[in-house]
Amino acid sequence: LPSPPWDASFFNIPFYYVSLFILLLSFGVSWWIRHSKYGLCLLAIRDDEDRALSLGVKTGTYKLTAYVISAFFIGITGALVMYFIGSAYPASAFDPSFDVTIALMAILGGIGTLVGPLVGGLLLEPVQQYLTAQLGIVGLDLILFGVILLAVILLLPEGIIPTLRKRWTKRTAIHSTVSLAITSKEKEDTVPSMSQRGGKR
Repeated sequence: LPSPPWDASFFNIPFYYVSLFILLLSFGVSWWIRHSKYGLCLLAIRDDEDRALSLGVKTGTYKLTAYVISAFFIGITGALVMYFIGSAYPASAFDPSFDVTIALMAILGGIGTLVGPLVGGLLLEPVQQYLTAQLGIVGLDLILFGVILLAVILLLPEGIIPTLRKRWTKRTAIHSTVSLAITSKEKEDTVPSMSQRGGKR
């Protein structure tokens, strides 16, 4: 592949800005899908495709559109990676460690969430780069990621973000219940009973 057109003093900074733009664009599109009628139809297809079809949802069209949207972002990201590396060969496109890492990012962060895959990527990518670039041990990342995958399935089956969200909701509910009980107790202590009022008279 041809070299980047910018000056060598810029190093890889333009790649970082383009990657950030793709990240923000994909995050915005995902947020829009999540909060739109199209996203609700996709959720209905995921839960029960036959029932969604019986209710008038054009399942084929929605699935094809989802495939096109995902393929668009995968295509531009793959092109950017190949241009960043400077060459394209089958081993780079069909790397098993890359496939496992991408899947584990989503599973670790939380499937079905917007921030989950981003959190998973921020946690796993530095580990992979350190194992391969710094230590130079090829294949160790696959073993480690396999162990992480088993740990996530056993300990955090829903992922980090959904688990933290559930714990926060539960903690908030307990705190609200305790606060309400304390407030009710204080009101009972400050308001005199009927017998106390009669005795004062």
